[in-house]
Amino acid sequence: MKKLCLVLFLMISAGSSIYSLTVEFSAYPHLYTTNGADSFDEFLHLQYGMSLRTGISHPITDRLSWATSLGIDYTGPSMPYGNLIERGFTSVSLSGGIDYQIGTRAGLRVLIAAHSSSYLYTSIIFSHLQGVLTPYVRIYESDTIDLLVDLPLIYDVRRDTPVNQAVGVGLRILLCKGADR
Repeated sequence: MKKLCLVLFLMISAGSSIYSLTVEFSAYPHLYTTNGADSFDEFLHLQYGMSLRTGISHPITDRLSWATSLGIDYTGPSMPYGNLIERGFTSVSLSGGIDYQIGTRAGLRVLIAAHSSSYLYTSIIFSHLQGVLTPYVRIYESDTIDLLVDLPLIYDVRRDTPVNQAVGVGLRILLCKGADR
């Protein structure tokens, strides 16, 4: 733990660290198949989520950097279908990964996040991992601030639900420290 704190301190004090704030909205599509006596019914409904993350990234090369972030997530309950409702939950997450810039305006971010979550309306607490693959596009750039549009593809590693994937859209604000980005 002391080594991790030292690495984070060195990243913050380094001249080329980039700080970020991300707001993300995501949708978890649910596709269920019911086996009725006469037919198979399939129905689709959505469970929505919102994330707020703050993080630090540090360049490794001109195109590659590694990133860490701390996030707060909310996923609401699904809309009911008959008597079926997927429970919503809140979570706190710590993630790490890499960013790769494909060009001057586009890139790809790969993160692995560890979540500590709690279901809404109950006291059940659970942990899960999440893999996130995020293509992004830079829509505004200046010397001190950049705006990016994120399109995350999310996969939750959880045993308690059959729906583990989500898609989203997010806005990331980068605050650049130092002149050499």
